[in-house]
Amino acid sequence: MALETEQLVRVLMAERNKLLAYTWSITGDFALCEDVVQEVALLALDKGREVADEPRLRVWLRRSARLKALESLRGKSKTPPPLSDEVLDKLEAHWEPYDVRGELSESSLVEMLRACFQRLTDKQRNLLSLRYAKQLRSGQIAERLRMKVETVYRSLTRAHRNLANCIEDAISSKKRVAGDE
Repeated sequence: MALETEQLVRVLMAERNKLLAYTWSITGDFALCEDVVQEVALLALDKGREVADEPRLRVWLRRSARLKALESLRGKSKTPPPLSDEVLDKLEAHWEPYDVRGELSESSLVEMLRACFQRLTDKQRNLLSLRYAKQLRSGQIAERLRMKVETVYRSLTRAHRNLANCIEDAISSKKRVAGDE
C-alpha cells in the first residue's frame, strides 16, 4: 500500500529535526544541511509514495539524507565529512531500533510507558513527575527535595535508564510474541 501525501508530510514534519541533526553530523555546515533536508523533502514528495509504510519511509528519508549530504559535500568541493563512513554506518545501525519502534502503535507505546513507569521506585516516579508533569528544572527539584543538584541529575539519569530498559524489554517481548524474532 502506497503512502498518501498527508502521511508523507506528517512523517517529514516529525522527522525534520532528526534529519537536520543527522545531516549536520555529516556536513558540519548548518546552511548546507538545511538545503539537504529540503532536497530530501522534495524528493520524498516526488518518490516517497512508492515507499510501503511509515517505518520504511523513515529509513528511506535518513538514507536519502546521508546520500544527498555526501553528494553536496562532493559537489561543493568541501572538505571531507567530519565523520568517517565507519562512524556513519554505526550511526545508521543506532537508528534502526528507533525505526522498529515506528511499527508499534502510539497507544501501545503509551501503555508500555505507563506499565514501566509503575515499575520505577517511588523516588524515581516522584522525580520524573516533578521534572515533566510539574516542569521543574533540576535546581528547583533539588531545592524542593533538599538534595544536591548533582544527586538530582544522577537520579533522573538512573530513572531514565530504568525506563528505557523496561521499554526495550517490553518491545522485545512484544516482538517475540508476534514471532518477529
